[in-house]
Amino acid sequence: MAKNLPVLASSSPSFLIVCIALAGWSCGPNTPGVEGADLGGDGEGENDAAPTCGDGVQTSDELCDDGNRTAGDGCSPECVPSGTHLECNPILEGHWENQAYALLAMPDRTFVAAGKLLVEDGLARGWIGRYEETGNQLWFVQITPTNEDYGSVVDLAPDGQNGVWALIQNGAMGELVHFDASGVADQPIDITSAVEMPLVAYAIEFVAESLWVGGRIQGDLWLGRYEPVSEQFSTLLLEDHLGFDDEIRALGQTETEVVFAGTVSTSPNSQSDVLVTASTDILFVRFDLQGNEVGRTLWGADPGSEFARVADVVVSDGGGQWFIGGSLRPFDPTQREQSWMGRILPEPAWSWSSAGVVESDGGVGFGDVSPFEGAVVLAAGAYTTLGEGWIAQFGGEGAVGWRQANSSPEFQNYEEQRFAVDSEGRLRSLGKAWTRDGSSLLKECVLAW
Repeated sequence: MAKNLPVLASSSPSFLIVCIALAGWSCGPNTPGVEGADLGGDGEGENDAAPTCGDGVQTSDELCDDGNRTAGDGCSPECVPSGTHLECNPILEGHWENQAYALLAMPDRTFVAAGKLLVEDGLARGWIGRYEETGNQLWFVQITPTNEDYGSVVDLAPDGQNGVWALIQNGAMGELVHFDASGVADQPIDITSAVEMPLVAYAIEFVAESLWVGGRIQGDLWLGRYEPVSEQFSTLLLEDHLGFDDEIRALGQTETEVVFAGTVSTSPNSQSDVLVTASTDILFVRFDLQGNEVGRTLWGADPGSEFARVADVVVSDGGGQWFIGGSLRPFDPTQREQSWMGRILPEPAWSWSSAGVVESDGGVGFGDVSPFEGAVVLAAGAYTTLGEGWIAQFGGEGAVGWRQANSSPEFQNYEEQRFAVDSEGRLRSLGKAWTRDGSSLLKECVLAW
């Protein structure tokens, strides 16, 4: 169990993290295991048992066996289904509305997580913590917004020197806070005051010693850049698409360019002063590292769709492919929200949606999208009779390769919320187990691949 775990609600259940060493898989340090497990990964245990993983015959100590030891094909080289939780570390337990919004794997083999926690009814605070890869907490900071009773940390970005930048969202304000490696915070930077316009900021990206920020100003797309050395903000883009509400929630980068995926409305966002779900397109815009626009693509809605797409994440595989993922908001208020993801470049674009994949009354909440080992993976939470966390892998043209459903027996629901690839090349997820009107547990896990 992780040390120094902050407990925010005395009603939260106790738990025990146990590692059972399956064939070909070694447990982490100080974790209970099974004698005779293959600790060297060569298929032979301490008792010289004959190797069986990968022979196509599933034995009692295997969770799958597809006849090979190829990673990423649905059954891992250790004969564990791809996407299964291996080593899990508890991060935060407390109110059922606590959230995890960001996960960063750091070069020193630690990771940083952040989100929102409920400290009392109607009062939320942002939180950020740094942890060893074993889950041991190094530091934890509860952030009180400057002028609001409600706030959360909605994004993180590395600073290039083993520290992190945090984006705090609190009402109609946005703040940037820098934390060094030991958790010491600098004075918050009020983005609204610096830009001198009311804005909502959603995403940050650290690029070439500057911090890019995406959001919206009075319903228009806004992209800004903050220079920490000069402490100056500049606006790179302020644009209205068709006169309705637009926003930038997704920023991404490669070694040569920075991009945003903006959600632009193509119909009114209200009728007779009542908010409605507007139809949307996705605007994908590319910049060089100096902030000059070098290209844009407008991704229109699917004909006849019953949902409006929102771009929450944009990522590159580093080889020329760009992927976007996010929520699907139903036009019919009786339907539940779904998730989508797709490739916008290179053409032809393709997309996938969870609509129709689950039971008719079930929704799928979007978590994250990440390229990994030549594929792209989706994190989500599916809500039917019981909530399950989804890890799904997609091939080059959008076909689902496999999908793994993870759950937490002590709670009614589980959802996968964020991905990170650690310094050892392992895919990790940050998820939430929760029971409505009860408690929750946020935990970080290494995933089988």
